[in-house]
Amino acid sequence: MCRAVLYGTYSLNIQNVANDIPVPFKGILLFTFVLFYLYFKTLASDPGKFNPRHLNHFIAPLGFFVYYLLLNVFNIHRESYILAINFVLTSGFIVLYLFWTFRLVGTQIWNNPQKVHDEHYRTIRNWSVFLFVVFFAGTLRILVINAVSFSKGEMLSNTSLGIQGLILQGILFIKLLVSPEILLGIPRLSKRLLPNPVKQELKNFELWKLDVKEVTGPLDERLKEKLVQSIIELIQDVEDFVNEKRFFRNHHITIKELANEMEVPYTHIIYLFKYHCKLTFTEYKTMKRIEDSKHLIHVGFLKHNTLESLATEVGYASYNPFFTSFKKIVGVSPNDFATK
Repeated sequence: MCRAVLYGTYSLNIQNVANDIPVPFKGILLFTFVLFYLYFKTLASDPGKFNPRHLNHFIAPLGFFVYYLLLNVFNIHRESYILAINFVLTSGFIVLYLFWTFRLVGTQIWNNPQKVHDEHYRTIRNWSVFLFVVFFAGTLRILVINAVSFSKGEMLSNTSLGIQGLILQGILFIKLLVSPEILLGIPRLSKRLLPNPVKQELKNFELWKLDVKEVTGPLDERLKEKLVQSIIELIQDVEDFVNEKRFFRNHHITIKELANEMEVPYTHIIYLFKYHCKLTFTEYKTMKRIEDSKHLIHVGFLKHNTLESLATEVGYASYNPFFTSFKKIVGVSPNDFATK
């Protein structure tokens, strides 16, 4: 049956129609750039279900495909002015999606390590860098061949793109065979690499609670349902961000600024401290500042600085509130703690 259909296409001369279309202008090539962009987008966010809005990206390449097919049907695709128009349209489309892809991976994957666990982030980042390099090399190759062909007024053959393409595809598939988990994306890879994150990380959560029985209001109900599967990761992200960035050393800091700096919705941070933190945000901020001051004392900050400087360093406007908070939490004064 399949052989009969294949022979039938030869009788209809369909193969010749496809082969006569200039290779860089074939619709499938332009669809590839859209698919690469959408794959990187899914790799970073993993929406969990198909987003119909993504279909908008296929409108332009579909239009290109119909346009080039019509040029071929009317046998005007070899005209010099048509070649010029085709070169501008195709190159512009390719460069646009190359830029969008670079901006996407740069902002959502390469420059946001605090959003995921280190092991997951390194795995996804290395894979995305590798894939983008392959994607960029293939794109550059197509643009160069396209430009050379246009300058000579020649048509491109299938072989001019085929061999290099096979090499790039071979490298890509070998990488996938060696590390198939890289196809899962950041959120799913997080679950795959940490099959039991609760047991692994609860030891760091003495200030937090995981179980919330009741919440008040429809907004909090929706947030509870939305965050129930990722609450441990959100807590860890807050802890990592605050500790690594020494975030509370700015004494004017607010909970909204924390959400903005972490690029997390403000309502998520409010919900987190309202239901999952054993302290209020102000108390949590105080606790972290005192922990920071104890660390500085241990590493010798007071050898060359005063207690007043220590208070200012960790985010207090003056020494008196620092002294009061330190003694309340630690049980002794900063001076007594430093001289132990």
